[in-house]
Amino acid sequence: ATTEIYTLSLHDALPILPVLHPAFARRLAQEHVDISHALPLNLASSAWCRCHPSRMDALRVAISAPEGTPYAAGVFVFDVRFPPGFPSAPPSVTLLTTGRGTVRFNPNLYECGKVCLSLLGTWEGKGGETWNAETSTLLQVLVSIQALIFVPTPYYNEPGFESQMGTPVGDHRSAKYAASVREHCVRWAMIDQLRHPAPEFAEVVRLHFAHRRDRKSTRLNSSHPRYL
Repeated sequence: ATTEIYTLSLHDALPILPVLHPAFARRLAQEHVDISHALPLNLASSAWCRCHPSRMDALRVAISAPEGTPYAAGVFVFDVRFPPGFPSAPPSVTLLTTGRGTVRFNPNLYECGKVCLSLLGTWEGKGGETWNAETSTLLQVLVSIQALIFVPTPYYNEPGFESQMGTPVGDHRSAKYAASVREHCVRWAMIDQLRHPAPEFAEVVRLHFAHRRDRKSTRLNSSHPRYL
């Protein structure tokens, strides 16, 4: 897992950050250190981070979704911003991989890029699941996205739908939802990423799919020939 400088492809008009309060700057620096040393990096699921060249409060993150899910091998890109009130307020996280604003990949991921997660204050959660200024971190947010959103049965992330788990109706609807997610993942988080990667992750994307080529090409050829 690496934290490197990136050239903004979507936010190159960001104004220069004003002088930071020392406490804010120290906490941001610690977040950068944590991210650079602790992001997951393995074939099954990885995350990469790029820093804005002049804004400590602006990051971009790419996550390859876990195996065993309809998101497997897909690369999903997020923009991260730390608000002036950080760490009292959580960071904001926006999904950029949305099929150009047409795909809702999960009940917690909207077409507009909104990420619903209790840690971010965008999803209801119990006390221990919400943002804590003393103990919560961006690393925790990113790991939660991998573990709680990129799941094998995303249909059940919709509130109230968990009551259908284990029923014939629930199983059918969940499988249908997962198949649709997988199709969108292949199109937008795999093929489109290869054809039009974010510049700061172009080499990451190339190497990611090169490492997975043999296993994934067989699946793509059999499942989605019209996209190739």
